[in-house]
Amino acid sequence: MTLTKGDFKQIKELFDKKIDDRFHEQDKRIDARFTEQDKRIDDAFKKQNKRIDNQLAIQKGDIVDAVRQEIIQFKSDVFSKIDPILKEVVASREEREIVNYNVSLQKDTLESHEKRIKKIETHLIG
Repeated sequence: MTLTKGDFKQIKELFDKKIDDRFHEQDKRIDARFTEQDKRIDDAFKKQNKRIDNQLAIQKGDIVDAVRQEIIQFKSDVFSKIDPILKEVVASREEREIVNYNVSLQKDTLESHEKRIKKIETHLIG
């Protein structure tokens, strides 16, 4: 039995088909492995991102608390320094009101004395 060109062609086509089928199956298995590996990597990244997000949230909370404490301390320092000045300003205003009242009384008294002196001078001279 001798093989003809047609037989060789059929054998070649059969081998090509078998090889193509095997490569196709191997490609499917490789794609499945890569898909599975991609999923594992994605899951690992998601877990890591979640841990990082949690850590950042904790650090953010710590920073906010620290800043809040700094602001409270700053306000306290400002108020403790301003308080004596404010008391002095209030005392000065009260003192000014008292002085103004006394000046007004003295002015009224002076005007009254001037009127009386004029009456006496007019009475004595005239």
